[in-house]
Amino acid sequence: TGYAVVEGTTLWGYGQLDYNHPTARAADAQADLTRAVIGFNHVFNDTTRVYGELEWEHAVTSNVDEGESEVEQLYVEHALAQNYGIRVGLTLVPLGLLNEHHEPSNFFGVERNFVEQAIIPSTWREGGVSAYGSTDGGISWNVGIGTGPNLGAWDPTSDEGRASPLGSIHQELQL
Repeated sequence: TGYAVVEGTTLWGYGQLDYNHPTARAADAQADLTRAVIGFNHVFNDTTRVYGELEWEHAVTSNVDEGESEVEQLYVEHALAQNYGIRVGLTLVPLGLLNEHHEPSNFFGVERNFVEQAIIPSTWREGGVSAYGSTDGGISWNVGIGTGPNLGAWDPTSDEGRASPLGSIHQELQL
């Protein structure tokens, strides 16, 4: 069996509200509702579940605001045995220190570090199929195949292309 939880649906969520107050210039102080996340988990039986997260960033989403609304994750997971199984859908790419476990309690400081924001975009998600598992010795693994970067979308002269090349070419299961 795979899940030690009762069949049914669980709802949960978290938010991140940042306040930066530079000591050099108080006028540069900034508050930001960085993200609000609502998640759900529905367990069908002891081997199959669906997991999803909906996220809103920067409080307002429109064509003139910095905000974003997204399906961060949405996949079906099926345990094939106690120590391994498969996932199908929109999942977080198992890369970097924070991409899969990116909640504010998992990084030090007000914001995610530069590497996890620009070089390895957190949260980088793609659609696909993956297999996961662990050994009795404590080694965990996660391998899969999924949608990949769209190299044709990279514009090295754009702000995003310069600041986050990988961030500008990931597809996130859209189009």
